[in-house]
Amino acid sequence: MKKYKSQIRFSHLVWVVLLGLFVSACGFQLRGQHQLPVQMDRVYLDGSMSVNLQRELRHALQRAGSQVVNQVGDASAIIKVHDERYSRHVLSIGADARVREYSGRYQLQYEVRLSSGKILQDKDWLYYQREFSYGVEQILSKEREEVRLKLDMQRQAVDTILRRLSYQSTRK
Repeated sequence: MKKYKSQIRFSHLVWVVLLGLFVSACGFQLRGQHQLPVQMDRVYLDGSMSVNLQRELRHALQRAGSQVVNQVGDASAIIKVHDERYSRHVLSIGADARVREYSGRYQLQYEVRLSSGKILQDKDWLYYQREFSYGVEQILSKEREEVRLKLDMQRQAVDTILRRLSYQSTRK
């Protein structure tokens, strides 16, 4: 019986090693941390943005090794949010004339520049959309779901900004 179990363990080990070889051969890599340009060691967040977006940007920048400063004069780079919008649109209405589905849309316009004035990321828009069902009988849970979807879109926007900046650092 012990011999049979050891053969099974060995075959599992062989499969795991083979899977690891195949995955590494195709170029797969874990995403890991963002590598920001060296000029972004001290970042100032500018513009009117929601508290959640500011918190997500601050945490993501700190995880990437940047320090978020409170004074523009202390910054080596500035991330400016020109516009941030969230809107909800009706997607479908049921036979009882009640809304059944909504679409939440999140838009963010930003730019990134160095304190010297050089532009790292020109002014650009990011667009995200999520659909969610709606029911009067589940109003509280659906409102929480909408809040979570909006936060998810904000996190995705932050990740997109940092990925684009990471690309800038790898191009040079």
